[in-house]
Amino acid sequence: MVKQELFIGEQYCNGYNGKKLLVVGHQCAADKKNDITFDDDWANHYSYTQDNIELMEAVLKGGYPKKDGLRDPNMAYKKFARLLSRNRQLELTSEESKNLWNSLAFCNYLQVPSYNFNGETVMGKDRPEYYEQALPIFQEYLNDIEPEVVVVWGGYTYPYISRLGTKIITDYHAVVVLPSGWKIDVIKIRHPSRIKYIEAEKILSEVGI
Repeated sequence: MVKQELFIGEQYCNGYNGKKLLVVGHQCAADKKNDITFDDDWANHYSYTQDNIELMEAVLKGGYPKKDGLRDPNMAYKKFARLLSRNRQLELTSEESKNLWNSLAFCNYLQVPSYNFNGETVMGKDRPEYYEQALPIFQEYLNDIEPEVVVVWGGYTYPYISRLGTKIITDYHAVVVLPSGWKIDVIKIRHPSRIKYIEAEKILSEVGI
């Protein structure tokens, strides 16, 4: 069941650096103040799509303040924006951020959030079946918007997405060919929270990003 719609920027079809780009995060986080179970509360009462779109709207505005004294929840997006713009040190202006994110598409791979259960956070990496369930949905995304490049954040998701590949080039680069014949370069970088800019810039440059 699809619980998350793609965020598609207004200028997605024009591409980033001339290439249609889909950025793939790992997993949305549920409200850590509440214990929920996926099969009950999440499936019945929570709009994953709305949460994702609201998050991206905040990103387009340049981020939002720290919540409850925690680290800025948008920091991963800010670091990734710096990477794409090849600007490692300076914050992008609101207009620059808006233009950047409007030029691409974004989704989290897993169709379920991390959630609290009995006081412990349950992550997708603890439930391999969530990755299997998400794969055919993700392939639908690819068929729908036909990106030329997919950038995957982190190592948990990439092994599943790369299985769609018809050609494995390196341990971080695969080529997926859709039933229509459309070819997609799928690459893996470290999650932006752990980004190594020189390494990531090299990987992106290999696919023209």
